[in-house]
Amino acid sequence: MKFEFKAFTKEGKVKEGIITAKSKEEALKILQDQELLVTFLAEKKKERIFFKRATLKDLYSVTRQLAYLGSGGGVYILDVSNPSSPS
Repeated sequence: MKFEFKAFTKEGKVKEGIITAKSKEEALKILQDQELLVTFLAEKKKERIFFKRATLKDLYSVTRQLAYLGSGGGVYILDVSNPSSPS
């Protein structure tokens, strides 16, 4: 399993990262063995490759494109088998 963590070093610097361990307790032990003061430790959520939530910018872009296509100004089909005659 992968765990995200935030911790402080001996020098007081913040260290963030991802660690692989069998359990949360084992991840904490590994980080403490590295003399880190752990302030956050949680299992890393798997990122979904498909079906990510659409942003407002995505929705805006799609609706503008659909409006353009709906107005009759966006779809042109070319006949590539006979380049001399436009369709």
